[in-house]
Amino acid sequence: MHILLVKLTENGLESYQYVNSKFQRELGETMRFEGITMKVGAIAETKEAVLEYGAKIMRKQNKINKAKFEKTYSIESTGNGLFNNDFMNELLNDIK
Repeated sequence: MHILLVKLTENGLESYQYVNSKFQRELGETMRFEGITMKVGAIAETKEAVLEYGAKIMRKQNKINKAKFEKTYSIESTGNGLFNNDFMNELLNDIK
């Protein structure tokens, strides 16, 4: 049985792990994997299907995190902003 274990926190999805289980599992069931408590997030016929689903939900979580970050550190919300154009241009010039 190909399953996807997900680690959820108050901020959303933190990580996921593929496991080929010998035993029958149910969605939402709690498991410990390498000392970490995780929940069964998906069950599929193939390993590829499980990993594809895991990548898909991680991309969605990353988009949510990026939107939260941009909202928190936008120029409008912080006055002249933590990341204003002059700062970014200076930083990019230093890197080159």
